[in-house]
This record gives sequence, structure tokens and C-alpha cells, in this order.
Amino acid sequence: MPWTVATAIASWLAVNHRKQGFAMAIGVVLSFDCYLRTGELLGLLYEDIAVGRDSRLGLDDEERVHIHLRTTKTGAHKGVEVKDPQVKALLLILKKRSKRGQRLFPWHRSTHLKWFHRACEALQLSSDYVHHSLRHGGATRDYLNGMRIDDVMVRGRWAANKSAVHYIQQGRQLMMLQSVPPLVDKLGRFAGASLVSTILSLSQYT
Repeated sequence: MPWTVATAIASWLAVNHRKQGFAMAIGVVLSFDCYLRTGELLGLLYEDIAVGRDSRLGLDDEERVHIHLRTTKTGAHKGVEVKDPQVKALLLILKKRSKRGQRLFPWHRSTHLKWFHRACEALQLSSDYVHHSLRHGGATRDYLNGMRIDDVMVRGRWAANKSAVHYIQQGRQLMMLQSVPPLVDKLGRFAGASLVSTILSLSQYT
């Protein structure tokens, strides 16, 4: 899945889910940026987001946003840093409206997958797209943009280099097999250019 499709899906969710559209939209772009599996995303708590000079990490860079992943496929207590500045900004807005001990994305896995599927169907996207396509697409984009495979592995919590290389090599070819409707591509590019203001306005965030 390319970034343009992810931002188009996020935009659709922001508009169409009345109660959780804002958070659902953020969940999509955050999953793409940080290669999050469904369970990793839905398990995030307020405390799992470390911002800037968080005393728990002892860092000096105020712009850094680190995510603690309590449970992953390859083991417990992994982590990943949010890379995209606009995704960082959206995640921090979401954290500010949450409280300690709360889940940032408080809905069931079945609800998440149902709405993701609805968005793809409404945008006339391929039925091959699933939440895991965000993880796949994010890793592939970073590799194509010059990120070293070792760094992609760390971000994706892969245990073996061989599986990561195969995953990314296959991802590039699978993307070539998909057809993205021109209007979806246009929407995704527009949304991606000003993602924060787009998601805020479409979800009527207050």
C-alpha cells in the first residue's frame, strides 16, 4: 500500500466514523509510519508514548516521539520512533485528549478491521488491502527512499534479516500489481501534503 492510499483511507475514516473518526484516522497513518500490526496499535496506552525529554528515556531532543510496544509478534517490550512530523503532531494531539491508563485506540479488533474494510470498499480499492498492508507499505516506502535494511528491521521488529529482505522485496512487486483509482491518488496526495489540518478539519475535531 502506498502512502497516498493510506492517507486517503485515513481521510475517509475521519469523515465517516462519527465518534472515533479522528483516532481511527491517526491509527492508519501511525501504523504506516511505524509498521504497526493491528494488535500493537490497539494495545497502545497513554503511558506508551514518550515525548521529547521524557525523564524515562533521558533524551535531549524535544522533537522525538518514542512508542513502547508491550507485546509484539517477536517478543515483549519492543519499541519504535515515530518518524513523520505530521504523524507525530497528530499522535500528540490524541495523547493530550487522553488520560493516564487509557487506551489511545479504544475499540475492538473486529471494529477496527470492519471500518478499515468499509473505507477500502467505499474508495473502490482492492480487496487485497488489509491493515497489514500499512505495515508492508511503510517498510517498503522507507526502503525505496534509501533506509538501510538493518534500520528497517529495527523499526519493524523483525528477528531475521532474510525474512525482512523477502518481505520488502515482495512488497515492492505486490504494489505494482495494484490499481489505485485516480481520485483516490489525488485525495491521498492532497491529504498527505497537509495531513494535520486535513484530519482535524475532516473529523471536525474540537
